[in-house]
Amino acid sequence: MRRGVIYVRVSYADQVEGTSLGSQERDCRRYCAENDIEVVEVFVERGRSAKTKERPELYRLLNFCGKKRSRIDALVVHKLDRLARNSDDHGYLKVTLSGCGVSIISATEPIADTAEGRFMENILSGFSQFENERRGQKSKGEMVTLVEQGYWCHMAPTGYLNARDANKRPILVSDPKKGPLVRRAFELVADRGYTQRAALTDVTAQGLVGRTGKPLGFQAFNKMLVNPLYAGRVCCAQTNGRTVLAKFPPLVDPEMYDRLQPRVGGKKHAPQVRDDKRYPLRNWIKCGVCGRALTASRSRSKGGKLYAYYHCYASDCSAVRVPAAQMLKRYEELLTGISHRVSPVLKLLREIVIDWWTQKQDEITAMQARIDKRIQNLETKKSRLVDAFLDEKLDQETFMDKKSEIQAQICLAKCERHDEELEALDIEAVLASAEYVLCDAWELWKRLPDEEKKRLNALLFPEGVECTENGRLRTPSTNAAIEVCDRLAAGKSPLAPPRRVELLFPG
Repeated sequence: MRRGVIYVRVSYADQVEGTSLGSQERDCRRYCAENDIEVVEVFVERGRSAKTKERPELYRLLNFCGKKRSRIDALVVHKLDRLARNSDDHGYLKVTLSGCGVSIISATEPIADTAEGRFMENILSGFSQFENERRGQKSKGEMVTLVEQGYWCHMAPTGYLNARDANKRPILVSDPKKGPLVRRAFELVADRGYTQRAALTDVTAQGLVGRTGKPLGFQAFNKMLVNPLYAGRVCCAQTNGRTVLAKFPPLVDPEMYDRLQPRVGGKKHAPQVRDDKRYPLRNWIKCGVCGRALTASRSRSKGGKLYAYYHCYASDCSAVRVPAAQMLKRYEELLTGISHRVSPVLKLLREIVIDWWTQKQDEITAMQARIDKRIQNLETKKSRLVDAFLDEKLDQETFMDKKSEIQAQICLAKCERHDEELEALDIEAVLASAEYVLCDAWELWKRLPDEEKKRLNALLFPEGVECTENGRLRTPSTNAAIEVCDRLAAGKSPLAPPRRVELLFPG
């Protein structure tokens, strides 16, 4: 009977208490029982990533397999990616273990000891990294499919709880505490003539709070009242704006929901206004009073002339009303002001970032050189050990134990060197793109198509832009790169790079 060891690993500490480790070990033990392999020891890596320098059990395993008295023939893992996530590290580990007479066996990926089997092993080890990246994409695709069918894969809004139906698909159910209060809020505004603020005060006094345990603000309360999910209708990014009938009961009567929308700002606008290219800032500039996005429309004077305005559409607000030409002029001043502030310091920022990037590259190179030196010293140590054995200064058992220990250190050092690699990036091209966007933002904005204008808006002002009642734009929160330039221009930042600078630009 062959002798073998089992290695199981999970990447995150919160998986340790779950079923992952147990199921891996169970499948490995079943394989060993079916293939006449005696399990000598089980090595359990609890909550460790694939970074080899953070896996003490792997180092202990390599030492254990290398000792002559252990007499191990096979290392059994649940899948090859439990041992290594890329083909380079897998190759280092395989060579080291093969030198100790140990073969790697996957309990769930049967690989024959043939030329074809070894070829398949190489494919599987190289496929692990691809599978890891594809998993996120697959999960997103599955979520889109479920949402399009009327299920809900996101966090439950106030008044609902996340649950599963009989087929284990994600749905929403009424929260026994908050659900009745949400229904009451809809009823107060729709049927009993309450204003939104009065209704919010009423349900807050009765204990309605948001997901964080704090009372709802007015803006969050308004978003709740216009959310079609409460009427049993799924409409989100995954449905591309289409409304899908939910697979779970509505929290409020759909007819009451529809009756309520004109009062709370949920009414629809005419398609010709929504798609009118003359209003590029529509649904982007926010009302500085209620926080809703401004809409746009035209008013006809007594003389029959049409005048375009950006304005707040909410019946309980309507505080902001600005001529479209004036709004566009204010936005031009905002973008031009950014370019004037950024341009003088962007050259300095470029030098700082390039210096930081060069320094980082140098640090990585120095680290790899130190690891290479450590590997060289270990190889020299192994050669001296062989010479001592040949000169009969060491017995065979001591020689094999020491040799396996050194070989394990060499293997892990090679894997560690692979971990230290820095992703290649054309930093000059990134900075050039940032300069192109920031140094003449207004001219760029004017040339872009409507959809690209929206992307640039969101890039420059992640939290949006608010307009006051007198038609002025409040100083908005800007992109991190602009903030860095502002600090440098104000002399509030030392000539040292930030720990992380994101230079995003339209793709």
